[in-house]
Amino acid sequence: MEFNEVVSEVSVVEDPIYKITMTGDAEIELELPLRMLNIDVERGKRLKIDLDEKKNSDYKKIYDIYLWGIVYNVDNNSTYISIGGLLLKIKKSLPLSPGVRLYIGIKLSS
Repeated sequence: MEFNEVVSEVSVVEDPIYKITMTGDAEIELELPLRMLNIDVERGKRLKIDLDEKKNSDYKKIYDIYLWGIVYNVDNNSTYISIGGLLLKIKKSLPLSPGVRLYIGIKLSS
């Protein structure tokens, strides 16, 4: 599954964790330790987010950030994924079930 998004807001949850709010193919909220990753994300920046149940062996060539998480809740309007305790919330009904492991690739626009 691929989502093409534009950052609408970046806010501090609790240093060093930031919440990135995006709109595009879906409304998405993503928590990441941006400074620790040495990543600059600001309002208006474009991101491509890929979700896959299979690990991409070329992830280092394709993505700026690559992580994995577990789907822990799915309701009619949202899918929640835990990434080591950080949250990825996708406000869209997706064909996923709780317990599914997903690989998450993020590519920042240049």
